[in-house]
Amino acid sequence: MPIEYAIDAARRFIHTKASGEVTTTEVMDHQDRLICDPSFDPAFHQLADFGAVTRVSINAEGVRLLATRNFFGPQSRRCIVAPTAEIFGLARMFQIFPVVNGAQEQLRVFRDRKEALLWLFGDDRKLD
Repeated sequence: MPIEYAIDAARRFIHTKASGEVTTTEVMDHQDRLICDPSFDPAFHQLADFGAVTRVSINAEGVRLLATRNFFGPQSRRCIVAPTAEIFGLARMFQIFPVVNGAQEQLRVFRDRKEALLWLFGDDRKLD
């Protein structure tokens, strides 16, 4: 599966990792699995790491659809690690769509995983 996640309830944190080719359907499936997970809490923070992605097959309409399915609360801090220009651009679109529609979000896009961890936790702790 190209998108996997782990929930650390003690730290109130979700670590999502994507790899290989990522499509709209796969991201939607990931969202559905997360929503249905009994350990999920919409207040948890999330790091979504797209560092191992080799190809993205998501267009602007797909990004809009995925962004409107937000099920995290406004207190949740989420970040996307997007090391390539293509992924960074799509992630920024994902970040902007909810804000344009009036949502209160704490979502940031980073090129570097260490910077993302610093923003989430105030340090660059190891997650693996």
